Amino acid sequence: MTPIEDAEFHAFAGGTGLLANRTDKEISGEDAPCVDEGDTCEVPDEEKAKGQGEGRVSRFRRRLAANKKAIAVVASVALCFAAVVYAGITEISDLREENAALQSALTELREESAEENARLQSDYNGLKRKYEASQKEVASLKAELENLKDQQATIDDMKAKLEELHAQYDELQAERDDLLSQVNAKKLAEEQAAREAEQKALEQSSSNAGRTVYWVSGGEVYHATPNCPTLKRSSNIQSGSVSASGKSRECRVCG
Repeated sequence: MTPIEDAEFHAFAGGTGLLANRTDKEISGEDAPCVDEGDTCEVPDEEKAKGQGEGRVSRFRRRLAANKKAIAVVASVALCFAAVVYAGITEISDLREENAALQSALTELREESAEENARLQSDYNGLKRKYEASQKEVASLKAELENLKDQQATIDDMKAKLEELHAQYDELQAERDDLLSQVNAKKLAEEQAAREAEQKALEQSSSNAGRTVYWVSGGEVYHATPNCPTLKRSSNIQSGSVSASGKSRECRVCG
């Protein structure tokens, strides 16, 4: 290896940390084993330098290959990490989109809920007004029922009074019929008496046609005799027939 290549190797090895745990003797190859253990391992300087250079190159190549594997592993890990990160970013993006969709749906649900609540509140207010109106109507009907009950009680009272009046009317009708019977009987009796009196008067007048009777001008009856006690104080006593006296009946004292 040239000095430049050796410097590059040391820079690369130091940068990758491959020589961090190696001693200078291991790097320079001074502790390399001899070919033959019985020999004194005395090698010329040129061959020694050449062998050291080839050992270094071989070790560099082996370490470079190992580093390539490590780099490949790191790259694979980095790719996996990048894939995971990409997947996470994609998932986060999807979650954000889903969250936005859910927020939109939630907003719509809130709006629909607000509209539904408004509609339900309106329906509730309407039902409440109907209930209050029905309550007022029920109260009015109750009042009318109570009024009808009072009217029914009044009607029953009036009916009882009417029945009582009917009973009184029946009683009065019976009394009226009785009175009419009595009146008719009395009337018949009076008519009979009048007829009898008339008959008697006719008989009496016929019997008194030639009879002389006495009377006074201010009197109401005629007398059979001028000596009637009722005529004691009378001075102007007249006499004549019954028809001439103008009196309708005879004195009960002297007659």
